[in-house]
Amino acid sequence: MTVADTYVHEDYPGDEDREFWAQVSGPVAHTLEFEERDLGVAVHFWSESAGLDAPEWESRAVLEVTYRDLDRMIDRLTRLRERHRLRTRCDFCGSPHRAWVFEVPTGLLPDPGRERRDAVGRLDDGLLNACARCAGHVERKNARALARRAVRARARKDRRELSAHYAEQYAVLLNRPLHKHRAPEPA
Repeated sequence: MTVADTYVHEDYPGDEDREFWAQVSGPVAHTLEFEERDLGVAVHFWSESAGLDAPEWESRAVLEVTYRDLDRMIDRLTRLRERHRLRTRCDFCGSPHRAWVFEVPTGLLPDPGRERRDAVGRLDDGLLNACARCAGHVERKNARALARRAVRARARKDRRELSAHYAEQYAVLLNRPLHKHRAPEPA
């Protein structure tokens, strides 16, 4: 599944423009819109039936956010954006030459434990960056070759244990459907 741009801008001549974020998921349309208020912002969330065959229904919620909370959200979103922008290395071998991004379901991998969270924790965020060589191994579902490349790239004392760990993690990931698309150029 490719995530589409969800931003919508509606231009109303002689009236206030409308900006919101919307996404259709099956027979349901989800929308997020902001409204400026005196002490902050009101965030409107609503979902409604979008399919012709679906019965009509709608669910709405409004969240009041103070300007102080809004500043915190902006700070958090800025940090997330920066982390995403910097995340251009291959998730398998660490190569700085990311060529492909694979989308995978999240929540497949067990918690790798504190000592290995840095090494494999990033593999379960729904996106896998891959250099050209690792992408070939992913497409062939060759968990052992991916593990060898990962272990070779990371100096570890117990390579056999680490190789088995990576092979197990990659085997779980590679047994799921993957959708490949070209990685965006770094900014």
